[in-house]
Amino acid sequence: MIYDVTMIIEAKDNYRECV
Repeated sequence: MIYDVTMIIEAKDNYRECV
């Protein structure tokens, strides 16, 4: 579960960097 949360957080960070 923790891994899934971390994966989502990383995806959000990457999305912000892209934008």
